[in-house]
Amino acid sequence: MQFEYVNPMAGLAMLIIGLFLIVFGYFEYGITPVVVGLVLVAYYRKYLWQILGISQL
Repeated sequence: MQFEYVNPMAGLAMLIIGLFLIVFGYFEYGITPVVVGLVLVAYYRKYLWQILGISQL
């Protein structure tokens, strides 16, 4: 796996983990991973779309 693919996958994982924490009632612990995950996904969206197989418009 190439190095540039690590950050978008980590961002996606943090986003999912943060959402699970918020759903299960730990809002104060879940908001930080959600924000960091969103920033990483937004910044590395080109690589994330390549990994997920989504074509860019």
